Amino acid sequence: MQRKKNKQQKLHIKKGDTVKVLAGNSKGKEGEVLMVIPDKYRAIVKDVNIVSKHIKPSASNLGERNLPSSTSKTFSLFLNMSVK
Repeated sequence: MQRKKNKQQKLHIKKGDTVKVLAGNSKGKEGEVLMVIPDKYRAIVKDVNIVSKHIKPSASNLGERNLPSSTSKTFSLFLNMSVK
């Protein structure tokens, strides 16, 4: 019998949770989860994994943005328990 390969692993964080980074350049930083990308097991966390792009700065765009980091490198501190 064949196993189903399309089952996705459950993520332990969701949008609005406060997490702490366990590994990488941003180790020890805390931030709020802005977006979760379940297909790639990644999350975008506020003020974590910030990179600057070489673009002309303006008042609205300073040339910095958050990159997604792996969900396995994060630890949930405070969970968002609101039900939608």
